[in-house]
Amino acid sequence: PDATQGVFFPSTVETTYTVEKTATSVTIPVMRTNVEVASEVSVRSDDPSELFTIPSSVAFAANSENAELVISFDGAALTAGTFYSIALQISSDNASNYGYTELTIKIGVPEPWNDLGEGIYIDDFLRVLLEDVPAGLGSYVSIQQHADEANRIRVVNPFSMDVVGYMWGGVPGFFVWDEGVDTYIEFDVTDPNNVLLAENPSPLGVSANFGDDGILPLFMYVVDNEDGSYVAPITFANGVITFPTSGLALAYPWDGGLGGWTANTEG
Repeated sequence: PDATQGVFFPSTVETTYTVEKTATSVTIPVMRTNVEVASEVSVRSDDPSELFTIPSSVAFAANSENAELVISFDGAALTAGTFYSIALQISSDNASNYGYTELTIKIGVPEPWNDLGEGIYIDDFLRVLLEDVPAGLGSYVSIQQHADEANRIRVVNPFSMDVVGYMWGGVPGFFVWDEGVDTYIEFDVTDPNNVLLAENPSPLGVSANFGDDGILPLFMYVVDNEDGSYVAPITFANGVITFPTSGLALAYPWDGGLGGWTANTEG
C-alpha cells in the first residue's frame, strides 16, 4: 500500500483536448488510493505558452477517491490548428508509487475545414510493396477545403481500412496503423502548375513491419532539390492532382535520413 495519499492520474485520462473558440476550461481527473481524510495535494505544471491558468494543487474531500484539476483559458486566444502542450506532475510527497504521476496533455482549437464531398484516390504509390495490386485501382476518400484559406485542400485517410479492403481485398499484415486516428495529406494549390505538399515527407499515419529492423512509419515523399523545390512539379487541372512520373517515393526513416522505393512509375 502507498504510505502517502497515493495520488495519480487514471490511465483512462485524455491526453488531447480539442476545444472550441468559446471554451474556457478543461477538467483533468485525479485519483488517490488513501481516502480517509480531506487533503490538498500540490501539482507542478509547465506551460510554455503561458496561455493557461493551472491550479497549483488539487483538493480531495474526505472519503473520496476522485478530484478534479480544472485548467482555465480563453479559447479565443488560442491559435487555430495549434495544440499547446502542458506538463503536469503530482507532488512527490503524496504521489502514488504505482500509478501515473506525470502527465503531458495537449489543448487546442482545430482549424476550420469544410467537406467538399467524395474524391477518388488512385494508388500507384503503396502498390510498390505489393506487386499484385493493379495500376490505376481507385477508392473513395473524403476531400476537405480550408474554410479561411481556399487554396488549402486535403485528402482524409487515404490509407485506411476501407481503402485497403477495397483495393487489396483485405489487410496485409505488413502494415500497422491506428484506425481511430485521422490522417491527412494536405496540398497548397495556389499555383496549379506547382502544387505543394504541406509536409514533405508527408506522414501517412501507417507503419510497416520490417521484422528485425522494427516497425517504421511510412511517408509520401516528393523528390526535391536541396532548396526544397520539387525535382518535377505536382499539377492541379480539371479537379485532378497529379504527381510526377517516378518523382514520388514511399519512404521511411533510415540511418538518419530516408529509405524507400520509387513510386508512381506510371504517372
